[in-house]
Amino acid sequence: MINTARADLSEAVAKYPLHGLLTSLRYILEQDHRPLYDGDQFLSRLVCALADIWSVVKPILCDDAPEGYMPEDAEETENVSTKDTLSYCWRALKESSMLLSTLLQYLNLDDTVHSHQLSELCFVQLAELRHRGAFSTVAQTWIACCLASRDVPTADGQSILHQWYAKVVSILRNKTTINTRRSAGLPSLLCGILIAERDGQLLKQAFVDLEAIAREEVAPDTAQEGSLPQVHAMNCLKDVLKNSRLGEASEQYVPIALRLAADALQSHAWAVRNCGLMLFRAVIDRLLGTSDAHTESDVHSQRRLSADQHPQILEVVLGLLNTTLETTGLTSARSEGVFPALQLLQRLQVPGDRTVAVRRAVRALMGSPWWLVRDKAAYTYASLVEEGEAIEVLEGLLRTTIANQNALHGALLCARQINKRLAVGHGRSSQADRLHSPVPDEGQVRTVDEVGRADKMYTLNKCAVTQAAYIDLLRDSTKTSHRSSSGDVTQPIKPAVTDLHWTLMELPDYLGAAGSAAALRLALARLLACQLLLAVDLSSDLRQDVRALLEDLAKHDANACSAFFLEATTVLKYGSQVTQEGLRTVLESCSDIEQRPDASLHLKCQAVELLLHITDHMRGEIAVSPPIMTFNEAMSQGTSQRFMDLHLQWRATCLERVAGSEEITSVNFLGSVHDWADCCVTAVKHEAVHSRDAAALAMTRLSSLWTVLASNDTMSRDMLNLCMSVYDLLNDDDEDVRILASTVASRILAVEKVRGYESGAVPAVASQRLMAFMVRRWPTDPDFIREAVHRAFGGDYNDQSGVASRLQKLAVENTALFVEEKQNLYVDEAREVKAWSQVVMSLPYQAVSKQTVRRLSRYISQGLDALTAHSSAEDTPLITAAIALIRKHLSDMAYNHCMRSWLFSFAIADKLPHLQDRDRELHALAAILHDLGWDPTGTFISPDKRFEVDGANAARTFIEQEVARHSSGGGGVQQDWDKHRLQLLWDAIALHTTPSIAIHKEMEVGATGLGIGAEFRGRGIIPNTMTQQEWDAIVAEFPRQGFRDGVKAIMCGLCKTKPETTVFH
Repeated sequence: MINTARADLSEAVAKYPLHGLLTSLRYILEQDHRPLYDGDQFLSRLVCALADIWSVVKPILCDDAPEGYMPEDAEETENVSTKDTLSYCWRALKESSMLLSTLLQYLNLDDTVHSHQLSELCFVQLAELRHRGAFSTVAQTWIACCLASRDVPTADGQSILHQWYAKVVSILRNKTTINTRRSAGLPSLLCGILIAERDGQLLKQAFVDLEAIAREEVAPDTAQEGSLPQVHAMNCLKDVLKNSRLGEASEQYVPIALRLAADALQSHAWAVRNCGLMLFRAVIDRLLGTSDAHTESDVHSQRRLSADQHPQILEVVLGLLNTTLETTGLTSARSEGVFPALQLLQRLQVPGDRTVAVRRAVRALMGSPWWLVRDKAAYTYASLVEEGEAIEVLEGLLRTTIANQNALHGALLCARQINKRLAVGHGRSSQADRLHSPVPDEGQVRTVDEVGRADKMYTLNKCAVTQAAYIDLLRDSTKTSHRSSSGDVTQPIKPAVTDLHWTLMELPDYLGAAGSAAALRLALARLLACQLLLAVDLSSDLRQDVRALLEDLAKHDANACSAFFLEATTVLKYGSQVTQEGLRTVLESCSDIEQRPDASLHLKCQAVELLLHITDHMRGEIAVSPPIMTFNEAMSQGTSQRFMDLHLQWRATCLERVAGSEEITSVNFLGSVHDWADCCVTAVKHEAVHSRDAAALAMTRLSSLWTVLASNDTMSRDMLNLCMSVYDLLNDDDEDVRILASTVASRILAVEKVRGYESGAVPAVASQRLMAFMVRRWPTDPDFIREAVHRAFGGDYNDQSGVASRLQKLAVENTALFVEEKQNLYVDEAREVKAWSQVVMSLPYQAVSKQTVRRLSRYISQGLDALTAHSSAEDTPLITAAIALIRKHLSDMAYNHCMRSWLFSFAIADKLPHLQDRDRELHALAAILHDLGWDPTGTFISPDKRFEVDGANAARTFIEQEVARHSSGGGGVQQDWDKHRLQLLWDAIALHTTPSIAIHKEMEVGATGLGIGAEFRGRGIIPNTMTQQEWDAIVAEFPRQGFRDGVKAIMCGLCKTKPETTVFH
C-alpha cells in the first residue's frame, strides 16, 4: 500500500487508504505488544514504514498553508478530489503518529536505537509540518517522545533534551520560513522539551533566549514579511504560558512576558504588534486563571486583579496609555496597544493613591480623534467610578464644553455607561450590596434633572454626532427613571427635547440631510419609540402623525425606521408601564410597514418581529385586528427566508385571534387555515420556503384553533396533516424543535380533555400519545390509513421492483472519503417501522382496502424473494472486483446478463445435492466474467480467437493480477489460486457455450453453464429448482430489456470481424 502511494498517490487515495490499517495495528499492539520483543525485524519494519509514510505525505502537509497544499500538477479525477487527497494524507499522518506513540510506550528501555529513530522522526515532522490539524496531533506524540528520552545521554554526555532545544533555537535564529500566524509546530516542539525536563534549567534558558530573539530590531525591509523570528519567539512564549503542565514552573516568568508584550505593541511591524497582542492576552488569561480576558460584558461580576499583588501590571498599563497619548494625533499604528491596556484596566483594582493618575490618562483618551478609542476609554472610565461618586462624576462629564467635539463625544459616551450602571445598582461595591441596595429613586431623578439641564449640548451644538450621543443619553435616563420612579417621588423637570411633539417636529427636518445627520436620525428615531410607548393621553391626530412619520422614515431612511423598531422591542421587553395608546400606535405602524409593497424586506421582518413580540408579551393590550395575509400575497412581497418564516408565525397568531370570534365559519377563514396548514406541512417535509423551526414556532402560537380544527369536519384533513407534521417534529434532529413540538402536542391532546394530557411531556412520550390520538380519531380515514401503511412499509410497496432496486443501490460500495451524513440522527427507523406496523395492525380490518392488502402482500413476497436471492450470492473481495470490472468494460445489457447468469446458476446449483461442495467463489467468478469476450472497448478481444477463449484468457489474467497486487498483504484476497483453480476458471468460461462437454468436467464448470443456459432456455432448464419468485426477483434487479437484440448484434459483429472463429474447419 505504501509502495502504491509512492508510485501513484491518486490511486492510493481512491483504493488503499492507510489510516484504517494503521489504526488496526495500534489496537493490536495495545492488546498484545509481545511482537515488539520477538527480535527486531517486526519493529524495524514498522519504523521504516512510518518513515515511508512521512515521505509520502510530507509534500502535501509541509507547504506553508494551514490546511495543506496540493501541487498544481496534481490531477483531480472524478473519484479523487484535492480534498480527498488532503484528507488521505492527514489521516495517514495522524494514525501513524498515534502508532508511533504506542510503540514508544511499549519499547524496551534499553532499545535506544529505535527510540532515537522514532523521536527524530517526530521532531522532523513537528518542525516541518504546516497543516494545523496534523501538527496538533503530532504534538501529543512529541511529548511522549521527550518523556521517553529525557534520561538518554548523548555521546558528549549531554542530555538529548538539550540537543533538541539547541535545534529549536537554531530554527528560530536561522529565520526558517513559517508563513503561519501561530508558527506551526515550533511552539509545541519547545513545550514538549520543557515539559520533559526535570530541573527547570531549560525553561529559564528558554525565556532568556526567546526574549532576546523577540526584542531584536526588525529590519525595515523585512517588516512586511510573513515569517519573522520575533513572531515565532513570542508565539513560543505564549504557548509556554498557556500550557497547564508548565503552569507552576513558568509562574515566575509572567512579568517578563508582560513587559515583552507591552513593548511589542509599540513595534512598527504589524506582525510583531499582532503577536504581542496575543501574548498580552495570554498573560492576562494566566493571571486571571480564565480565558475571558478580552471580554467586556459585566466586568464587575468577573474576577479582578489586584495591583498590589501585581505591581508591574499598573506600570505597564500606564506606560501603554501614556505612549498612546504621546503619539502625534494618535495616527501611529503603535496606538493599537491602547485597547488591551484599557481592557486590562477594567479588570484591575487600582490603589487609591494611583486612581487620579489612572483616571487622568483614561479621560485624556476620551478625547481621542478615533471613535473606537473614545468608546473603549469611556467604558473603562465608567468602570473606575465608585457608586457613591457616580452622580457627581456624571455632573462633571455633563459640564464638558462643545468647543472640543471629540472630548464632548467621549464624555457623553461615558455618561451613558455610568447611567446604565446606576440603573441596575452597579458600582464598585460588592455583589451582594449591588443586588440588595439599588440607587434610590431620588438619585435617579437627580440624574435625569442633570441630563435635562444639559440640553445646550443639543440646542447650541452643530455637530450631529454629539447631538445624537446626547439624545441617546437622554433616552436612557428617561427610561431608567420611568422604571424606577414611584408615585411618592418628585418627578424630574422635563426639558423641552423630551416632549413627543418636539420629536415629531424635529425629526422630519433631518430626513433629507446627508452625512453625519444619519446618526442623529437614528437617535431621534429611538427617542421617538421610547416617548411613544411611555406617553399618556395620545390624541388620534398625534397617533396619525407618528404613523405618517414612520412611513416617511421607511421611505427615506430605512435604518432609522429599523432603529425605531429595535428600540420599541427593547422598551416592551424591559418596560412594565407601557401605555395602551402607545402600544396601539406601534402595532398599527408595524402593520402599515408590513403591508407596504415598497418597504424593504429587512424592515418588514423587523415589523413582523415586533408584532410577534407584542402578541407574546402584551396580549391584553392588543386593540387592532390586522388582516391575514395569504402565502401568495407574502411571496409577492419577497422571498426572503427570514421574512417567510416570520410571516408564517404571524399568520398563526392572526388565525388564533380569529378562532375565538364569530368569523370561524367564513369561507375566507377556512381558506386561510388550509393555506397556512399546507405551508406548515410542506415546511416539515423540506418542500417549502419555510423552515422546520418556523413551522414549529408557528404551531406553538395556536391554542383555541386546535379546538376549532377538531370540531369542524371540513377541517379534518388539515388537522390530520398538522398532527402528522407535529409527530415528525417530535422526532426532529434538533432538540429545541422537539421541545416545541412537545408543547404543540400537549395542546392538541387537550382537545380530548383527557386528564393528565394537558401538561407537557417529553418528546418521546408525546409522540406515543399523539400517535394514539390519531388512531382514536381517524381509525377509518383513508388518508390516515394510507399514511400509516406508507410509514410502516415504505413508499415503494406499489412498485414491484422496490426491494430489489433498493438492495442493488445499497450493495454498491461507496468509496468516497466524505459522504453525505444522515440528516436526522435522532429518529430510529426500526422503532418507527415497529410503531407504525402496530398502528396498521390496530386498525379495523375492513378499513384497509383489499387493493392495498394485495399490493402489500405482493410487495412483501417479492421483497423476501429478493432478499433470498441477494443473500444466496457470495461476496468476497475478488467477486467485488470482478463486478467492478464487468461494469467498466461491458454494456448495460451484457452486464445485466452476466449478473443474472451468476444469480440464476446459484439459485439452481444450491438445490442440487451433487453441487453442494463446489468452489463457490470460483463458480461466482466464472459466471460473472464469462462474457468478457463481448467487451465493446476491445481491451480483451483478440483478432483470431473465439470470444469464449478471449473471455477465459482475460478472466485468468485478471485473477492473477489481483492476487499479485495483494500478495504483500491487505485486501482480504485469498492467496490459494494455484494452477488448478485457474485452469478450472478458464475451462468454465471457455466451455460455457458447449454444455455437452461442460457437464462431463468438474462440478464448477458444469455449474457455471446452468445459469447461462437458464438465460436462453428459461428457469425450467432443470425442473423443480429455481422458483418463479426467484426468477422474477433476479430479473427485477437486473432487467432483460434489449437482451435478445443485444445478443444478435454481438454475434453478427463477431461474424463480421472474426468469421474464422464462428465456423468449423
